[in-house]
Amino acid sequence: MSISSQLLFFFSALGAFNGLLLAVYLLFFLRPARLSNRLLGFLLLALSVRIGKSVFLFFHADLALVFLQLGLTACFFIGPLLWAYLKAARDGLEKMPTAWWIGFGTLALIILGIGWWRPYTTYPAFWRGGFIRYGIYNVWAIGLLAGGWVLLPVIRQQKWSTIEIWWINIFFGNLIVHLAYRYGVYTSYIVGALTFSCVFYLLALWFFLQRREAGFLVAERPKYGDKRIGEKEARDLLARCNAVMEKERRYLDPSFKLADLAAAAGSTPHQVSQLLNDNLDQSFAGYLRAFRIRHAQSQILTEEHLTLEAIGEEAGFGSKSTFYAAFREVTGTTPAQYRKAALENLRADS
Repeated sequence: MSISSQLLFFFSALGAFNGLLLAVYLLFFLRPARLSNRLLGFLLLALSVRIGKSVFLFFHADLALVFLQLGLTACFFIGPLLWAYLKAARDGLEKMPTAWWIGFGTLALIILGIGWWRPYTTYPAFWRGGFIRYGIYNVWAIGLLAGGWVLLPVIRQQKWSTIEIWWINIFFGNLIVHLAYRYGVYTSYIVGALTFSCVFYLLALWFFLQRREAGFLVAERPKYGDKRIGEKEARDLLARCNAVMEKERRYLDPSFKLADLAAAAGSTPHQVSQLLNDNLDQSFAGYLRAFRIRHAQSQILTEEHLTLEAIGEEAGFGSKSTFYAAFREVTGTTPAQYRKAALENLRADS
């Protein structure tokens, strides 16, 4: 292998290798685990296996066909995993919905069933032909479309938070890799792997530059050691935080952040975060969500002329889906069911 070929192999394989390492870290070592980070780990795993297969096939054409089937099987899940990651991250889901288990289980049965029925070792023409082009890549494309739909309310916002920029970067990075593979026939097969390496390290560089604000990939509960806030100080700070939320109703602002609460309460984001975690066993997101849901419940009971979407927007939620997911998580029911039950109780009392 010439020096140029060695360099090409190195750079094309580098992204897949490091993506695999990051996937293992997100899946098995990051604590406490979040659903969104686990899904991101599976997404990286699927991409890395797919990219790794491309690299080795390009430089070692005699690669065992079973590994080619493994790479294409992983590719089948990239689009659905992208959608699931964006949905879980945007809506703050903490548990995998039953419908998702059924959906991914169905996809697994489909691709494994096809692999058993038409294994690559026996039917290579089947895998290299229309099944890849119209089957596997179209599932990836559908996942991209669904992921774009999830991000549409975010993209329409006038201002994006750091985590929202991260979601958008993940989406467009995935789109670029997909297009590189989709139209690689007009360039070179290795372009997809090189594109993934470029995208992976550009995202890594962005994350490094934003690391102080990019807490969405680290443990939700920060480690403070033995530096707990004193009881009186904690009580006073909590009272100030609650006053900001209850009297000023700052939670109605969709862009309200931890730093805003800390500034209004005369403290620091680190100390407020510690207070909420140690004294309320809550993250800032959970604390903020609770106020917004209580406000929405009050509006549902008293403002019958308002639509549920309008109530969610007025309560500070950026989208209908975010509002519905948060409402169900906090109350165990949907806004529509909550309103229906309230009206039935009102008729029964009258």
